[in-house]
Amino acid sequence: MSRLNLSLLFLIILAAGASLLAGRVWLPPSALADVWQAFGSLPSLIVLDIRAPRTVLALMVGAVLGLSGAVLQGFTRNPLADPDEPVVLHWRSLDVVRLIVDGKSYSVEGMSGEMAVVPTAHRFTVETEVVLQPDANESLQGLYRAGSSLVTHCEPEGFRRIIPFPDRPDVLVRIETTLNADKAAYPVLLSNGEIDGAGDIDANRHWVRWRDAVPKPCYLFALAAGPFTSIEDRHVTRSGRQITIAAHVLNGPAEQARFALDCLKSVMAWEEAWLGREFDLDTYNLAIFSPLAFHAMENKGLNFFDDSVGLIDADAAIDLDYLNVEINVAHEYLHNLTGNRVPCRDWFELCLKEGLTTLRHQLYAEAKYGPAMRLWPLKVFQSQQ
Repeated sequence: MSRLNLSLLFLIILAAGASLLAGRVWLPPSALADVWQAFGSLPSLIVLDIRAPRTVLALMVGAVLGLSGAVLQGFTRNPLADPDEPVVLHWRSLDVVRLIVDGKSYSVEGMSGEMAVVPTAHRFTVETEVVLQPDANESLQGLYRAGSSLVTHCEPEGFRRIIPFPDRPDVLVRIETTLNADKAAYPVLLSNGEIDGAGDIDANRHWVRWRDAVPKPCYLFALAAGPFTSIEDRHVTRSGRQITIAAHVLNGPAEQARFALDCLKSVMAWEEAWLGREFDLDTYNLAIFSPLAFHAMENKGLNFFDDSVGLIDADAAIDLDYLNVEINVAHEYLHNLTGNRVPCRDWFELCLKEGLTTLRHQLYAEAKYGPAMRLWPLKVFQSQQ
């Protein structure tokens, strides 16, 4: 085992030890090394209170940037969990029109944004209907307007601003999203996963259905709809798979995202060579726009970047601008393993997945540019402390 691998394994075990001090953990330290190399066994090792195998979002984008959606969520209780333990649904700043659990209707009027329900069946459904007004949402959480586009930000607790849901990082969900929108205002419709259908509704409207089969925390949900301009490329993995990678730019020429795509291909190849891990979908999208709640966000299969860390103007950029784009693209891609596929037990562990992914992007930069790259984070610390 190389020195880099030993350092990484030590950090994982150290993080697990810290979690043990805080309480129950998903993975015993003895299993971490195996899971790190073989994620096929991951679901059998995770202990959840509930599992959400599928959530269907049907959203209609109206002319006044109002959305309405009926959402059907299918849940399966973990057999290890207490059958009498209630399922807690969270929501915030939502107009909840309807909430039905296994056919029983609940009123949410006057409630603070949290409801505990105790389904009688091992498998049950939650049906909700909400009305969203992203044009009036100034929190940069949930669904909001960014210029001429509609976008989302869900980390850490933004998903509860979209639908009532058990908004915890240890509840893993597969999401299918259908977007119905005006063609002229929203020609590009993006979400997690891969396109599973698309077409015209009439002369003025179209629809796209995205299906993401990979279980993930709901804070990794993403949606972007607007007049993006796009460029596309291909990444060929070590096993010969072709992955379509694309950048969608809201402000400025799409070609200014070409360097970001080159960086994405570079870090994908590095992780394949170092860990033998290939990206698990056939499509990888970058959406670049402002304003964004964070500079960048690792939404599963649809990374978001602020203009400042996603675009390069070759006539004005300096070396530091190029490095800043590469580090941010690498960091968000590397989250696919540390944070997305290996998720967090609770919100405290967000700091652990961020620290581990920061180490990984630093190892990538050192492998590509040499040991002197270790000095760059120190200079950042010195300039910001």
